[in-house]
Amino acid sequence: MIELTTDYVSKLAPVRSDEGNKGTFGKVLIIAGSKFMTGAQTLATFSALNSGVGLVQVFAPEDSLMPTQINCPCAILSAYGDTPTATIKKAAEILSNRVKAVVIGPGLDTSDSRNAPLLEYVIEHAPRLVIDASALSILASNRMTGLLKSRAESGLEPAILTPHIGEFKRFGYDGSTQELEAKAQSFAIDNKCILLLKNHKTVINTLDGECYINKGSNSGMAKGGSGDVLAGLIGGFLASGFELEAAAQAGVFIHSLAGQLAAKDLTEMAMLPTDVVDYLPEAYKELGW
Repeated sequence: MIELTTDYVSKLAPVRSDEGNKGTFGKVLIIAGSKFMTGAQTLATFSALNSGVGLVQVFAPEDSLMPTQINCPCAILSAYGDTPTATIKKAAEILSNRVKAVVIGPGLDTSDSRNAPLLEYVIEHAPRLVIDASALSILASNRMTGLLKSRAESGLEPAILTPHIGEFKRFGYDGSTQELEAKAQSFAIDNKCILLLKNHKTVINTLDGECYINKGSNSGMAKGGSGDVLAGLIGGFLASGFELEAAAQAGVFIHSLAGQLAAKDLTEMAMLPTDVVDYLPEAYKELGW
């Protein structure tokens, strides 16, 4: 198991051309949110906007978009259709317009009939993909993990899954933390994906059986919304051109580092997931990015 360090992640610094434009730095699509979980999509969007990506587009139920419109004015907003079919048709149109990566899951309503078909479509068509939060629950409850393998057969890159311990158990696993970490490694290999198992430490499992660990524990990160920030950050890195494993490694480490910097100034008791986004610039500076 390889530990992520400042020296290791510093070397993952992206190359940014002074002659680049918003198209140069990629477009990420955030599929997230529901009427009573608007904060999740807003946090993921806010984080993605701070990842260096050129464009961020949000695709969500119409009744969840207003908070994101107010808090993230730089994002492009698009609303679901009224039916699963209409929603997939809209998703197809958006994906065909230069989208480089998709994040799906933060704040989705698992009882919304549009979301399971939408997740299936995205798994089968998104060029690069992060599956997080409610989308993981939909994936598990609908026994859709077989679709992850089909991405490789279709020539698509492996998906990145970001479950915390509780979400990973929904795939039918149980046991001690050590046992779950071993099962997460097997899951990544068997389903041809990258799996980030989040706990007080985060372990990145690759489909080749390699493991990377981030030990930057911080109780201030143990708050609802922290995972949404991480998902948006990784999605932004993917869209802007990072290699797959590098996006996961950099996302996990920088998310943790920003949290540590926030805790130092604000205390672990009082810091919020929004503060983690605010401290991303300091984290980048510390890495020499």
